[in-house]
Amino acid sequence: MNTLPSDTLAEIVTRNIKAAAVFEKHHLDYCCRGKRSLQVACEEKSLELDTLLNELEESENSGVGIDYKYPFEKLSLSQLIEFIQENHHVYVKKEMPILKAYTEKIAVKHGLRHPELLKIHDLVIKLNEELLDHMTIEDEVVFPKIKEMDDFNHNRSAKSTHAILSLETPFKKLEHDHTEAGNLLDEIRKQTNDYTPPHDACTTYKLAFASLKAFEADLHHHVHLENNILIPKSLTMYRQIVESL
Repeated sequence: MNTLPSDTLAEIVTRNIKAAAVFEKHHLDYCCRGKRSLQVACEEKSLELDTLLNELEESENSGVGIDYKYPFEKLSLSQLIEFIQENHHVYVKKEMPILKAYTEKIAVKHGLRHPELLKIHDLVIKLNEELLDHMTIEDEVVFPKIKEMDDFNHNRSAKSTHAILSLETPFKKLEHDHTEAGNLLDEIRKQTNDYTPPHDACTTYKLAFASLKAFEADLHHHVHLENNILIPKSLTMYRQIVESL
């Protein structure tokens, strides 16, 4: 019996990362709204469930799409944090200055004919501020606390008790930030007409839209790892430790 219709988007992507490309194609949010079942998500978007099921089956059997070597749900919390920092955080810090430069350039050059470019550049600036502030909190506060808890779980070091008892509120803040970043990207997608450049677009114009689309896909996977794997696993460990103290 096919259980996919009742599985959540997050569960499906966690088992098969290539499903992310299918959800991106149909604009199904599997990160911030990943707790919806596939059936509910299809109903909300007026998509044919059978079509999605076929595409998901094809993606699982294909050799294309996103394919990382690690089974993320099996990594330790510390290993998962290191992956997020070394891949997604590095990517954001590298790409955001490029996106700001691209969108500023095309806004100045083409803004009279395409005033939406001014809005897009403003949204990119806001997204940059949101993500940099967010990653600073993660890198300097939340992630070290999770690593301490992970270490405590294995070594039961008394010095880590404070970190264990102060995690739930920061997690709510992280999830709220993820939603805000997702809302900004949703608006960018609307303003760019699903990243479709107009007929008179120059090379930089086209490159800017392609880069924004790639950035959105990476951020979706970034948020998925945190919202649907890192935070739930951390909370489970947190509650188990608190019960044992």
